[in-house]
Amino acid sequence: MIANKQAQEVLSFKMSIVGPKIKKLRKKYNLSQTHLAALIDSSQSYIARLEKNKDHNPRLLTLIKIATVFNLTVEELLKNTMS
Repeated sequence: MIANKQAQEVLSFKMSIVGPKIKKLRKKYNLSQTHLAALIDSSQSYIARLEKNKDHNPRLLTLIKIATVFNLTVEELLKNTMS
């Protein structure tokens, strides 16, 4: 149980940094929330929720799509620092 709790805490931390990272990448690539949403077959409001960390459980497929837009792996997307 302790290992599971630790894994959840790590994942929760990763999710707390992914929103601002998505926003930073989106701005770096000069994409609007609407454009990014269209590229991943989602909505602008969902992208806004992700960026503000209001959605703490994005689906893996969503993370894969976002990572692909920015030519990253999901692991790179979830890393704490940007290259």
